[in-house]
Amino acid sequence: MVQYFAQRIKKIVLIPKTSNRITELDFFRGIALILMVYFHLIWSMSEIYGYSVVYSFWANFYIGKISAILFILISGIVYALGNFKRKRFLLLTTIALGISGVSYIYNNEYFIKFGIIHFFALSSLLAVVFKNSNKYVLLVLWIVVIWAWSWIGNIPVNEDYFSFIWIISTWFQSTDFYPLIPRFGVYLLGMGISKMFYTKKKNIFWTIFNVWPINFVGRNTLLIYIIHQPIIILVLYIVHLLR
Repeated sequence: MVQYFAQRIKKIVLIPKTSNRITELDFFRGIALILMVYFHLIWSMSEIYGYSVVYSFWANFYIGKISAILFILISGIVYALGNFKRKRFLLLTTIALGISGVSYIYNNEYFIKFGIIHFFALSSLLAVVFKNSNKYVLLVLWIVVIWAWSWIGNIPVNEDYFSFIWIISTWFQSTDFYPLIPRFGVYLLGMGISKMFYTKKKNIFWTIFNVWPINFVGRNTLLIYIIHQPIIILVLYIVHLLR
């Protein structure tokens, strides 16, 4: 009986192995998005509704950073496995502009000028140049971009025309801010990792990292990312009214 239920749970929870999908990347991308949703939840609780939760220190701070780094790294890995998709680039660009517009209309203090979707849209376009680079070149470029971060942010400017590469004025503000430097370096690192470990486009640890709820999130990250913030704000608004 125990074995029967174990087999049933395995069929429900584990996603069948397929030849055209690297499920462990779905798993880690799902983890990254879950952590990001959690971080956005506590940010919204603190900044919008005044709850006494801290998101800028200790564990919550690092959860936000780790989720973004993991998300970008895996996106670089996945990008190197395929080809530039113009329709997806246009979709990401449209969504990014929509997020900027909606955030400005909602409250211009929360205006998102260059968030993570903006980053992914522009990175997918720039990465075309490095698509055929070998793994060693990509690793060197990763180091160069990270090194550039140490000085480019100190360039004094009065305008924010180049904020997308971290050249910003002292009064620059954007609720969600993911400039190319240094994060495009992480994207290039992901591409390098892809060329080192995923040349056969197959799982390395399939049976370990394949859990249905997490992998489901990892396969639908864009949709979940778009809808999660409005849902968080709505739920917190309802809770606020009931307090």
